[in-house]
Amino acid sequence: MNAMLRRTATTLAALSLAFGVTTAVSGPADAKLWKVPATSTSNDPMTDLNEYETRLINQINKFRAKHDRRQVQYFQTCADGMSERWSKHLKTIDSLVHRDQYYVLDECNFTWTGEVLVSGTGLRPYQAVRAWLNSPGHRAVIMKPRATRVGAGVRVQSDGTVFAVLNFGDSD
Repeated sequence: MNAMLRRTATTLAALSLAFGVTTAVSGPADAKLWKVPATSTSNDPMTDLNEYETRLINQINKFRAKHDRRQVQYFQTCADGMSERWSKHLKTIDSLVHRDQYYVLDECNFTWTGEVLVSGTGLRPYQAVRAWLNSPGHRAVIMKPRATRVGAGVRVQSDGTVFAVLNFGDSD
């Protein structure tokens, strides 16, 4: 991006994080997609972070279905990598900070993106989803009809504090 567009994007990102970001970018990402797996009943999500991520998405999909929204059916490798790296960063800095969503748009070739973050000690997947759905800005991102792809990242500190990041996107 040129310098003027980058400054504009940074300003808009600060104003639009809670409601997702929409912009026009070139074609869909050449990223790998894989279906959201079924939730396992044998794995503890507090020790199996893939299970934690799966439970987050499955609970969100149940809520979306109840409200006539298409389910988020696919993890997208670019968004997933972004979420994984960001959750690791948040754990390291021990704080919740949104990333510039224009970076996600550009890197993943999305036409829309939205990010939701949550943190808490001993936070179970259903509690994280409930916290997001009780927040109007987070709920708007989760319920956005354009949310067709997702990436998830979860990290747990030694004291049990969970940092979870979901990056939703649309490449249509």
